[in-house]
Amino acid sequence: MEPPTIPKKRLARRVIRRLVPALVVLAAAGGVALLAIALPEKSRQAPPAETPPVNVVVEVVHALGELPDVLELNGTVEPYLVVKVAAEVPGRIERYADRRHVPAGAVGQPLAEGDTVEANAPLVYLNTELLQAEYDRAKAKLLYDRNELRRFLDAVERGVATATELDGAQTALAVSEATFAASKAQLDRAVIYAPIGGILNKLPAKVGEYVKAGDPVAELVQSDKVKVVVDVPELDVHYLKVADTHDVFDKLGRSSGRVTGEANMAGEITYIDALADKLAHTTRVELTVDNRDRRLRNGQIVSVRLTRRVLKDAITIPLKAVIAQEQGYQVFVNEGGKAAEHDVKLGFLTGHRVLVTDGLRPGDRLITDGHRFVSPGQKVAERDPNMLASEPAAPLISEGPK
Repeated sequence: MEPPTIPKKRLARRVIRRLVPALVVLAAAGGVALLAIALPEKSRQAPPAETPPVNVVVEVVHALGELPDVLELNGTVEPYLVVKVAAEVPGRIERYADRRHVPAGAVGQPLAEGDTVEANAPLVYLNTELLQAEYDRAKAKLLYDRNELRRFLDAVERGVATATELDGAQTALAVSEATFAASKAQLDRAVIYAPIGGILNKLPAKVGEYVKAGDPVAELVQSDKVKVVVDVPELDVHYLKVADTHDVFDKLGRSSGRVTGEANMAGEITYIDALADKLAHTTRVELTVDNRDRRLRNGQIVSVRLTRRVLKDAITIPLKAVIAQEQGYQVFVNEGGKAAEHDVKLGFLTGHRVLVTDGLRPGDRLITDGHRFVSPGQKVAERDPNMLASEPAAPLISEGPK
């Protein structure tokens, strides 16, 4: 049986219905292509949006007239002089000298550790019985030899004595005089005097103890002036010299990297060690400080501000304006409304500021806030500092003085 045939007209309508959508899509695509070709090049690109300027705070760079280059170190107070007083002759300690400059009621009592004594004041009395006996014997022998010499002189004048006998008498007198002088010196040394004025720090021997020549009987510490000892780094010691005067602080509290309080003490460098410490690479420096008010105590830790030099026309900038790079440091400057980067060389820190040795000139408009949001050539707009929040500064290591 043969399949039914479809009329030609109906078949033509089916083909047309399937081809019409495809023809519409092709016509639309062609129209878009023709329109793109007909439009100019510029009209096919979107206009770029202009970057707004970055708000920044600026500080005008100025050169200072003078800038002290200071080095602050901790020092230790040491006694200016410590003297251990020793007995010069053997003997038993009989008593200590009486107190002098002490509160009322203590006068007349024997000296004790901690008392203040004057130079050449008596400290210790030794028993003098044996020394006195030796002194009396030497004195008697001296008187006898003097009389004996007179008799020989008379005998020589009368011709009954020889010159040899006269020489013997003169020699005997000379020996007696020397023996008497020695015995008198021994007796005098039974009273031990203070060689310096100061604090009677120790009395190692007690009353009634026997001491030999050379045994210590007292220790004196000079307290009207003291030494402040600091260990100065080897790179800085060449700035210092003997007789220079520097500030000393008895308080260690610090504010913004500076010592607090007033430096009402002046220390004069009296000694610089000729040999540096091989391990620490530091040099011992001693400053002498007047301490008649007893403000400083031995062993106390103090702060010393050493002025290495005074720089002329120095430039300092806020530490927060510096950006640390892998090699060196950088800042941004407002040049004609645009940010410009400057490589800078730094010196020492002074509080919240740092010395710039190269890279900036007086009159430059240094960006101190907002500098971390700019790039070279970017537009900037200067604003009041109160309008911008201050940023924390990045860690910075000073290169030290140049």
